[in-house]
Amino acid sequence: MSRLFTHLFLIAALLLAGRSAVRAGEAVPSFRHDILPILSKANCSGGGCHGAIAGKGGFRLSLFGYNPEEDWLSITRESRGRRIELADPAKSLLLTKPTTAIKHKGGKRLSVGSEDYKTLIAWISAGAPGPRPDDPQLVSLSITPEQTTLGAGKDETLTVHAGYSDGTRRDVTRWAKFTSADESVASVDENGKVTGVGPGKGAIVAWFSSQVVTARITAPYPHTVAPEVFAKAPKANFIDELVLAQLRELNLQPSPPADDATFFRRAYLDTIGRLPTPEEARQFVTDKSPGKHERLADLLLARPEFVDYWTYKWSDLLLVSGSKLRPKSVAAYYQWIRDRVATNTPCDKLVREL
Repeated sequence: MSRLFTHLFLIAALLLAGRSAVRAGEAVPSFRHDILPILSKANCSGGGCHGAIAGKGGFRLSLFGYNPEEDWLSITRESRGRRIELADPAKSLLLTKPTTAIKHKGGKRLSVGSEDYKTLIAWISAGAPGPRPDDPQLVSLSITPEQTTLGAGKDETLTVHAGYSDGTRRDVTRWAKFTSADESVASVDENGKVTGVGPGKGAIVAWFSSQVVTARITAPYPHTVAPEVFAKAPKANFIDELVLAQLRELNLQPSPPADDATFFRRAYLDTIGRLPTPEEARQFVTDKSPGKHERLADLLLARPEFVDYWTYKWSDLLLVSGSKLRPKSVAAYYQWIRDRVATNTPCDKLVREL
């Protein structure tokens, strides 16, 4: 009976607090669009914290907020609602734990007085309202600038915008998580400020609410290459055109064509994962007929070792491991990948099937 009374009292308090916030004319933060992004940015709902399959310390959230309804119940109803304190929001465990006012194994995730802290306070003060069925849904994510050129020590600040099903757009930069694909080219801080480090091609990945966008970073080498060098470079197909365009952006002179022996060795290693035999190498080098490079490519792609090698590569990439899966699952997953490689399944179709 006492537990039922506690639940009824909590629900009544939530409703009253929500009504008082509306009467005061204050904007009530959205659980789906304001609160969950804060928890995700702080990594509270990450796989190494409360987003783990078993949660942490008796508190479990869905991984990066994919289930708002369950997360709201966990925060406001589970354990008799002890994680929020409607009468004094600042004393809520949802705030005292991540600010380390109370001992927290996850360390400090939130600063008192920060904008995210104030948003959480406002949400609890408004009665901690849950997600609504008619909440606008996230339909797009964009980053600006999408491409930028940076020299060493130069800065550029990225901006991330979310588009919603009701046609609205929102600046979500401060809730996005940024990572650099190549720290030797550019670094990025938690606010999206990119700093050039060295020459090359890099990318900054921004993540928000399970969607990802990428900004391309180009840092040219401090060389000068005459335009005619690229114009005169040999071109066999459209891939060479794309490679030369990248080299032109980076101020890099094209390498000379590889000799037959080097080309043959690289083709074997990259395609079927083994070295050619001396006899195979001699036959290729002494062959003077036109089109032998194209014939070699077709030959290697048709060999059974190609399927073996690239099945292993995809299995490694997709973490097909006995330490993570049971033996029957490993066998089924491996065979599925092998079938896709053997039938030359396009990458976009493979990803959709996966």
